[in-house]
Amino acid sequence: MVVAKVTKANKSKASAKHSKSSPSYSGGASQCLLDVIATLMTEPKFSSSNFIPREKIDAYMKLQGISGASTIRNAVAKSKKDNLIVVDGKTIALTEKGLNKSNRLTDMSSNSNEEYQKKKIDDAKLNTKMRMFLDCLEDGKSHSKTELLAELDMTANSTWRNMIAKLKNEGFIKVETNMIELSDIMFPLGRE
Repeated sequence: MVVAKVTKANKSKASAKHSKSSPSYSGGASQCLLDVIATLMTEPKFSSSNFIPREKIDAYMKLQGISGASTIRNAVAKSKKDNLIVVDGKTIALTEKGLNKSNRLTDMSSNSNEEYQKKKIDDAKLNTKMRMFLDCLEDGKSHSKTELLAELDMTANSTWRNMIAKLKNEGFIKVETNMIELSDIMFPLGRE
């Protein structure tokens, strides 16, 4: 077995490779976390509580260009360790110190559900049939499985079941009995 020798040049290439794959936020992921929470806490249309649901924070961080579950988890861990946030179950609030270090985002309201959905779908690298399926659901309403099968010219076979399972597991859709709709996660600004 041959083991590659780690050199400074190899480390630089690996770091450059990883840094290119994730768009940057001017203050990094931790600053983005603080800014998103501060914005959501201070705008009544987003939340009526200082504790903001984690999935909403994640969605807005992704809209700001911070992607990757581990990047967001690390930002939460670092901010918690630095006493900038308080984590309570699946919600997060800023401490006084965190609020003082944060900046409200002025352009966050210009982001849209459609913009977020497009980014989430593009990042997931879904096949054409899955994209067509999600296009059928973009109105935010529930659709019957029968209606969707007809629209996509598909049958309820293993291909259909596997597609539904994948989209459900990845958080794109919500399935209830014979009805399917985009999940709430796909509407970070709320359903219209």
